[in-house]
Amino acid sequence: MTEPTPERSPDDPMDVDKEARMLLNPPGESNANATNGQVVLPINNRQSSGVGMSKQELMKYANDPFWIRLRMTLFVLFWVVWFAMLIGAVLIIAFAPGCPATSSLPWWKKCSLIQVDINLDDQPTIKEKLTRATNKVNDLKENIGVLQDSKMDGYLLTGLDPFLLQTDNDTQVESDKFKNALVELISEVHGDDVKGKIIVGLQLGETSTSHQWFTESSVVNATQYRDYYIWKKDKPINTTLRWDYRSELLLFWARITEGKALLNYANTPMRDEVHQLFLNWVRTKLDGIQLEGDLYVNDEQGQVHPSSDTLLQVHKWVKSGGQNKALLVADSKLREDLTVQGEDDATYELSPESTLWTEISTAGNVQEALKKAFSHYVQLEKETVEQNVTKDGSETKEDVGQGWRTFVVDYPASEQNPITSKHGVPIAEGVLAAFFFLPKSTPIVKGLDPVQVAKLKNDKFISKLNDLRDTHSESFLLGRTEILQVTSDHVFAVSRIYKEKNMFILLINFATTSQEFEVKGTFPDATLFTPRIALTDTSNSNSTPLEKVVNMKAIKLEPHQVLFVEFAPNE
Repeated sequence: MTEPTPERSPDDPMDVDKEARMLLNPPGESNANATNGQVVLPINNRQSSGVGMSKQELMKYANDPFWIRLRMTLFVLFWVVWFAMLIGAVLIIAFAPGCPATSSLPWWKKCSLIQVDINLDDQPTIKEKLTRATNKVNDLKENIGVLQDSKMDGYLLTGLDPFLLQTDNDTQVESDKFKNALVELISEVHGDDVKGKIIVGLQLGETSTSHQWFTESSVVNATQYRDYYIWKKDKPINTTLRWDYRSELLLFWARITEGKALLNYANTPMRDEVHQLFLNWVRTKLDGIQLEGDLYVNDEQGQVHPSSDTLLQVHKWVKSGGQNKALLVADSKLREDLTVQGEDDATYELSPESTLWTEISTAGNVQEALKKAFSHYVQLEKETVEQNVTKDGSETKEDVGQGWRTFVVDYPASEQNPITSKHGVPIAEGVLAAFFFLPKSTPIVKGLDPVQVAKLKNDKFISKLNDLRDTHSESFLLGRTEILQVTSDHVFAVSRIYKEKNMFILLINFATTSQEFEVKGTFPDATLFTPRIALTDTSNSNSTPLEKVVNMKAIKLEPHQVLFVEFAPNE
């Protein structure tokens, strides 16, 4: 009869060895092999307790055909899966579409702007200028929705007096009204309905001769503001500046514009005041500043010259308001120095080129002027690609932003556009489209005031051109440009192609008669791409249906017609 196990008091210490012996040798089983408190279990009588097989037991099956086949199958399967994963990873990296090259560009190199002139010159006093500027800004705000309709990316406001934000007690009320109107306009442009940019052009190199600084520096024995400007006892020679004589002072003062006086940026107090004025503009949440003209210094050697060091300082002023703000430098005599490739100088690559537009718009033969301009820029583009080429023939992302340009072009329907007045709106639209084709360029369309901006609402040519540029940004901004040969002396043809994937051709008939011709060149595979009309000038928009397939060997253009052809992928 088995004796019951005595209960252990909770206070008794646990006998660990005794507990183990009881588990291994339950009551009723033989303890014959137990000696000195140790238990020996016979191997042959061992029961399964989850312990694996011994080596001797496993070796019985080592040469079993079934297990040999299974081991070999698992071995081969492991390496097949491993190599498949490796090859798959390589293929994904090789063929997966990478980030677009244009994604590395700042916003001001991917946009198109409408320049709006706010004319204040006929207002003699600062109060009247502030009132007029406030009304103009409010007019522009009323037409803010047009910015989105026209597919433009933002406004460039020019004509504003930079000293509008230099307030005193007499103009505090008017200045606050203007600043509030400007801030409201910027807020509307940045809103969800528009999501645009806004830049203000400022002439910081000169002040009007009616400005307090100049009037007080022009009196005899004046000292406070005299060094703010550039004065000379003798009129300098071999200079592009203009010099006016102040007889009561026996001094000459420098200027560029009639009724203005040139500031001397070598003077620290003046530069500090302009710095504070500049920050007042930046703090209104503007997206950028266009500096109109250079900033001059009268150095210790008495030489007067534009200062690149001062422009670098202005660059820092702009960036103090945020790293995503742009600095444009227009009509700079330092252009060649400022566009040198480099981290700091890259800021100035947006400097608008006014000379090219002037040359083309005033040329006797606009067609030849376009060919000449494109030949020059196509060569520059070729040299850039050769210097920064990758295996697939495109530029690296680090170099795509180098050598950028901005071109100002008159609005085609503007009566002040010299091409419109001489050749008509269709040719002016064609020239505008050509500027959109220029390698690495950002177009700025000018020639409108705040009220006339409403005209853009119905301008389908501008909106469609901007839409194409936005949809195919790689082609328009980074593609290869070629001047195509045609069998007509009156037709200008230029193409834009990006990595053989997207191709556009611009055709302009400069003749007053219809032209039938062939376009010569290498085009994308006809089995993959079909040339279709993507855009035509406003006068032919109704008669020339979009998406119409064209034959590049037999094209007919009406007098002064513009045709924009896209090689669209076949479905």
